[in-house]
Amino acid sequence: MEICKLFLIIAIAGGMVLPAVTGCFAEVEKATPIDSTEPAPISSPEIAKETGKPEAPAPENPVPLSQREDIILISKFYRGMGKEDVPKGWELDDKKKPIDISLVKEGDQIAVRFKSENSAFGIYNTQDFDIRDYPFLNWEWKVSKLPAGGTFLDSDKDDQGAQIYVSFGSLSWYNKPFVKAVGYYWSSTLPVGTEGPCPTWGKSQVIVVETGKEKIGEWVAEKRNVYEDYVRLFDDKKPSDVSALRLYTNSQHTETGSEVYFRNVYFSKE
Repeated sequence: MEICKLFLIIAIAGGMVLPAVTGCFAEVEKATPIDSTEPAPISSPEIAKETGKPEAPAPENPVPLSQREDIILISKFYRGMGKEDVPKGWELDDKKKPIDISLVKEGDQIAVRFKSENSAFGIYNTQDFDIRDYPFLNWEWKVSKLPAGGTFLDSDKDDQGAQIYVSFGSLSWYNKPFVKAVGYYWSSTLPVGTEGPCPTWGKSQVIVVETGKEKIGEWVAEKRNVYEDYVRLFDDKKPSDVSALRLYTNSQHTETGSEVYFRNVYFSKE
């Protein structure tokens, strides 16, 4: 009889604790605006275990991006918002208002969000390094809305849901006409692999790396060898130093709208 009472007490206690643990992690997946200046960890396998979700494979490098010394981290969105309502360390690059830029937190990740309504804008981060030393550009992006009918092959419809550019050459006023750039697009309509000059800037060569709505609303990780892309697109093996990285969205040509998120943007040696 005493043993039965003991099992009954343990069962009741276990039933009381379990709902409290489940509720604790119920809010983790919601996306909310943030103002925290603390870096978020790269992964959290403990959360995966408690929510019952399959545990993600262990990352190749478990050190948070903000603490790694073998990369050039560009995003640093954990610093919060700064002047002109853009993330700290970035500058505003606007072509047509209205501008809607914010930081959001999804799980343990911090991202920048652009929402365009018949507008065009972006942000840029100045840099100064040889692309041959850090040839790989890594980033994650998510598109939740694409500009209807957008295509850079038609200047009247030159809208893309998401764009990321690497600029080469000094940004000084006298050198700007000579600045080259390699751009990567998430297109509304064009097939992956489509390449060509940007209609609004002849010194820019762009590549479609994602297209259409198949992955809409999903985070997609990308990795490109920018140096190899530059050599192929410009037939030039000695590029000027990298001067800036730009994140952009636009929908003014199609007079529609777009929404995109970026996070974990960095250059690496391999």
